[in-house]
Amino acid sequence: MSLLLNRTDVWGRSFFRKVYWLSLILPPYIQAIVWSKYIPGGIDSGWTGMTGLPAAFFVFILSFYPIVTLLVSSGLEAMDQSLEETARLHRGPWAAMRKVTLPLLFPHIACGAILVFVFTIINFEVADILRLKVYPLEIFIFFSAYYDEKSATILSLPLIFTTLIFVWAQMRYMGEKSYVNLGRSQGGGIVYSLGRRRYVLALFPAVITFLALAAPILALLKGAGNLVNYGNAWKGGAGAVWYSLWTSAASAGGMALFSFPVAYCLVRMRGGLRGVLDFLIQTPFGAPSIVLGIGFITLWNQPFFDAVYGTSLLLILAMIAAYSPFVIKVISAGIKRVDEDLESVGRMGAGPLKVAARILLPLTAPSLIAGFAVGFILSLSNLGTSLLVVAPGRSTLPITIYNYLHYGADETVCALSLFLLALTAASLALLLLIYKYLSGRAWR
Repeated sequence: MSLLLNRTDVWGRSFFRKVYWLSLILPPYIQAIVWSKYIPGGIDSGWTGMTGLPAAFFVFILSFYPIVTLLVSSGLEAMDQSLEETARLHRGPWAAMRKVTLPLLFPHIACGAILVFVFTIINFEVADILRLKVYPLEIFIFFSAYYDEKSATILSLPLIFTTLIFVWAQMRYMGEKSYVNLGRSQGGGIVYSLGRRRYVLALFPAVITFLALAAPILALLKGAGNLVNYGNAWKGGAGAVWYSLWTSAASAGGMALFSFPVAYCLVRMRGGLRGVLDFLIQTPFGAPSIVLGIGFITLWNQPFFDAVYGTSLLLILAMIAAYSPFVIKVISAGIKRVDEDLESVGRMGAGPLKVAARILLPLTAPSLIAGFAVGFILSLSNLGTSLLVVAPGRSTLPITIYNYLHYGADETVCALSLFLLALTAASLALLLLIYKYLSGRAWR
């Protein structure tokens, strides 16, 4: 997908580059719900001929392929395109691809594969919906069904150890390379002309985009039924909608405030301590949502933490801990674009706080908005951690969907799922407009 959309003249290239990543607004558990219950002839009824693990493969591929595509696209955009063009002229297109493009992209490809492995092995929601017996689900059962906190904690240790190894591996492969590219690309132009095949090869992004985005939305629209069902769903879920919005906004704001100084230290710091700090910060990448929830309950369920435990603040802190590594990576990409000489000149006549307020913050404002958007969307769709740490008597929108799913209220599940997608899309559109506005002002 990345090579087609960034290096060829495939038909519909501009359109598919704009829409393929939108499937990220559908959390994996929504994909699992849709494909197992609401698409006619779906997974459970044998339309794909898949059950069990193949069904999970199908759902996870649709859910996570945009992550790999974004990472590889970032590598292609940062790559010096003249290297590929020179190799193509002297050795031909296939040799240029094999000898130049793929070796330079290998860190991004490997990192994408590792991240998808980690996100898949720590996921319990899809397994629960598809009725699969996987390791994170066993941890959840020991904690929530058997009330055996000690066994759940011991069971989580091998999983945490395994995921931390893979977190270290993706750090090693990526090195100093950016996970996202927030600036103007060097290598986003067309290198390979497909000729008449550009129309046939367009079927690949078209089919993938349809399966990952259009088909689930159409199935949810059909499953929700008439407008009366939407009204009933709103009556049952309005409180959860507002609760999700304000807790997600508070969590994303906390992530931005925490991540900015940490990202600045990681970008500007030198020496071995930087690598240790980077690893510690990325540790939550590999923490299963269930394990993170158990850890927060164990940590905060103490008499002197009554002001936090059992309140919405615990949920906000858990979201900050879970998703700050993502926000740090986004903000780091923005800080890397700021020339250190600008700060050095500023410090000649002003203190560090004034330099940060007058130079650093205005130039990194777009990346702060992008980081806020990432944190907000991830918090809004979180299910695993929220199930354990949400305040008593409160419910987020994903938890409400999860509960109605087990009650068999199909129309309500579809309508609430569409509410979640609409909120995510509207929030993303608003933050994107702010990002573009601030980008124009920052580098004008």
